[in-house]
Amino acid sequence: MAVARVLVVDDDAMVRTALARVIHHLGAACDLVADGSEAIAAAATGRYDLILMDVNMPGLDGPAAARAILAATPGVQIIGMTGGVDAARRDECARSGMSLLLDKPVRIADLTRFLKPTAAP
Repeated sequence: MAVARVLVVDDDAMVRTALARVIHHLGAACDLVADGSEAIAAAATGRYDLILMDVNMPGLDGPAAARAILAATPGVQIIGMTGGVDAARRDECARSGMSLLLDKPVRIADLTRFLKPTAAP
């Protein structure tokens, strides 16, 4: 099944804009928010198939926001994005319920893998 709607969560406006362009190009709709608190509020609508979540944000960081979102909306896929973290932080992301952690800058090939359905054999 293709992803129809994505929530992009990043405190950097340029990153949000760049990801939105790629997501739209790949045929999905997206909403953009700047922090973990906004992500929790947006995710509460239940409209998202996928959430791309920055790990290191001021205030409520990615892992804390992921835990809150998954407690209220189980089953939504959350993929973390980071410019670099150590092993302990990677473990924290996994424990928060993030299904994967992508390195920034996020590659178009990675987004394509999540936003397009795979061909049937």
